[in-house]
Amino acid sequence: EMTEPCPTDPLIPGCRYDTYDNSMAAIYLTKRGLVEQAKTILHSLAELLYPKSLDGIDAKLQHVGPSGKTVTLLAAAYSDVSKAKAGNYESDGIYDGAVDTGNNAWAALAFAHFAAATSSPCHASVARDILSALDSAAGNCGDALSGLRGRLEPYPRNYRSTEHNIDVFAVATVLGDKVVSQRAHDFVHSMFGRNHAYNKSYSMGTGDAEEEKCSQSQPFGPVPADCTYWNLLADADPDRDRMAAALAFALRYPKVEECAKAEDPNNIYAQGMWTSDEDLIRYTGKKFYGTRFTTWGNGVQWEVTAGGAGAVLH
Repeated sequence: EMTEPCPTDPLIPGCRYDTYDNSMAAIYLTKRGLVEQAKTILHSLAELLYPKSLDGIDAKLQHVGPSGKTVTLLAAAYSDVSKAKAGNYESDGIYDGAVDTGNNAWAALAFAHFAAATSSPCHASVARDILSALDSAAGNCGDALSGLRGRLEPYPRNYRSTEHNIDVFAVATVLGDKVVSQRAHDFVHSMFGRNHAYNKSYSMGTGDAEEEKCSQSQPFGPVPADCTYWNLLADADPDRDRMAAALAFALRYPKVEECAKAEDPNNIYAQGMWTSDEDLIRYTGKKFYGTRFTTWGNGVQWEVTAGGAGAVLH
């Protein structure tokens, strides 16, 4: 069983079990010495990675890993309405069938951390199989930007995400894969200042032009906090001046003008991510401080604020 994040969307039956959330939970439990609980989550993920039969599974979804076993990458989220099966992305057991590079990289990190903590070569083998599948499915852009694409079969897209490539850099570094690590680093490095509206931070990534398998376009949009915080923590682009500039930008407290439009990059509200907020559920009258999810976000987002705290300490 996976850790349950209910309640969920009232229009969709069943509880939602996110691959990313459960991977993060497995890492947390492993680091706290709660290896049996972590092992339970990883066992569920492994069942969804290795099909018992390849019958009916499109060849484009199959990847033979270094272990010699066939891997089908993980969907974004699963449901408890029925049992999901590896390689099937449309069933009552699927909540969100999108196969994202970042989610699978986090799963690989969870297996790698568990392997290191428990001296388990089997779990390390799963991590290597996932990374190999990601590189096979998403790492064939071959242009100057390099990097891995963000969304894969069965519903592929053409964008490349900075955050996803930071995730891939982290797991490739942990596993000692210098080729994939370098490819991910090159992409992240190329994203600094690429969104000219925020030239002291890292772009969210490339666009999603349909005519390009690996789009090189730069869309108008916000910059996310994760592209600075996770980047710094993973040393994905270990350039001291760049990281100092990006961190200073993220921790800037913009002055909010009356009727400010967050989507306008020329508005000061969009420049910086530090903000204050209040807990309206358990109201105490005290303000909380942290960072927004992106330059277009509103209010403190706890996940990126925790990442920000780690980045500042790092």
